[in-house]
Order: sequence, then structure tokens, then C-alpha cells
Amino acid sequence: MKFKETKIAAILAVVFVLVGSVYAADLTVPHTFSPGTPAKSSEVNENFTTIYNAVNALQRQIGTTDMSCATIHARSSGLPSGIYSIQPAGSPQPFQVYCDMTTDGGGWTLVGNFIWPGNTNGIAGWNSGNAVGTSFTNQTQSFKLSDETINTIKTTAYRGHGTATVCAQGPCSVNTTLYWAANCKYSSSTLAANCGNAYTDFALTHRTSTSDETAPSWHWGLVSTKTSGDPIILEMSTSHSDNHVYVGTIGTYIHAWDGRVNENPSVQFWVK
Repeated sequence: MKFKETKIAAILAVVFVLVGSVYAADLTVPHTFSPGTPAKSSEVNENFTTIYNAVNALQRQIGTTDMSCATIHARSSGLPSGIYSIQPAGSPQPFQVYCDMTTDGGGWTLVGNFIWPGNTNGIAGWNSGNAVGTSFTNQTQSFKLSDETINTIKTTAYRGHGTATVCAQGPCSVNTTLYWAANCKYSSSTLAANCGNAYTDFALTHRTSTSDETAPSWHWGLVSTKTSGDPIILEMSTSHSDNHVYVGTIGTYIHAWDGRVNENPSVQFWVK
């Protein structure tokens, strides 16, 4: 019995380690035992087999790292939001990202996180197609995956969310969420086709009143703006020239651009 109990303890330790990192699973053994009550060898063996099979299942999952938060969520929809490891096609090594597993059905990968730097300098490299930063999980710091990785991960849609409390017009309360279809090929340095067609819902049925055909040549990334005619509307640009961003209230000109003193936009964008 000691041999069996030792093997069970070792297997349980492995399960706890695996569950504590990236993967989680529900495991219920068929038999429980009370102190002082002899355990039947058949019941111990059945528990051992259950645990052994669970460990093998976890090992198979770990052997093939997921490409995105969407694939993790598709495999196990009950997982909570948090930090997970992914390895998109073309990536030489897995890396950690933050996954939103609840909003709009879950499975969103945070690919861009622009935190107002407190000045008008912008975030160095934001307009490049390269990754910004080396860690992509701390939401208090600015970071961005490379354009290539962003376009590899996204399959369904983009989601952008921006906030600001000081705008060009003065104190404001901007809290804007917009969506773009997956046929937008993200570019940090140009406005690509369909990347200016924003929607107010994940189902992509309600267009904003903006148009990429009227967007200025310095509004890039994911854009929602209208600068011809009246009124002018500025709702979001996840990559403005000179390494900036802007975000505004939907349907208005009330907006914050970090290239002006004291205006304090912060923008996140996700892919699914």
C-alpha cells in the first residue's frame, strides 16, 4: 500500500503544478478514504488510474501550445480571465499574454496596451510594426505585439477600448468601446482597408457614423473618424502618427490626443 500511496502523492503533485501554471481541469477521484479506515486496494488503484489519465490529458494539452486566447477558450470555456501562454504560428517560442475569457463570449487576446505616459512624447516604437516591450501581461505598462503577430492571432474581430478624463475641450469622461471586422489587416503605420470601418457591437451590425474614406493620412491602426463635412467626429485611433493614440466619445468631436499637453488617453485593443 505504501508504494501505491507514494505514486498517488507524486502524481497529485504533478497535477497541482500543471494546474497552477497555464492549464486547469476538474478532477474528481471515485473514492475517498477516512483516517483509521483500511482502504481497499481496488479502490486505491481506481483512484490512481483516474489521476494517471488526467495527468496524461494535461500533458497532451501542454505538448501543443495554443495559438491564442481564443483557442484556449474554445478548448476549455470555463477558464477565468488571466495570464496564459500562447505560441502563434511563426513564433519561435511560447510567450505569455493576458486573456479576457468573459467579455463578448470570451477568448480575447490583449495585443496592444497604450498607457498615457504623462507627457506628449508618445510611446517609442508605437508606429512601428515591431513589438513594443518584452512583457505583454502587465496592464499598468504600455506594450504591443508586432503587427505580424496581431494579424496571425486574429480570426474573428478586433475590440478597442479607450478612456480619458482630460480632452481637447477640457475635463471629460470618455469610455469608448468599438469593434472592427477581421478583414482588417492591422498596420501600425498605415490605415489599411476595412480598418476604418468601426462598429459599436461585437456582432458587427451597427456601424458608427464614421468612414475610413475621410480619415486623415496620420490616423492608423484601428480607426473611427470623420473629418469631412459637419460634424467632425473623432472616436478612436490605436496608432496616431508620432507614436500617439486618441480616443473620443462616440458620435462627437470630444476627444483626447496624447500629443497635446495634459490630454490623457489610454487605449487597449484586443483580437479574437
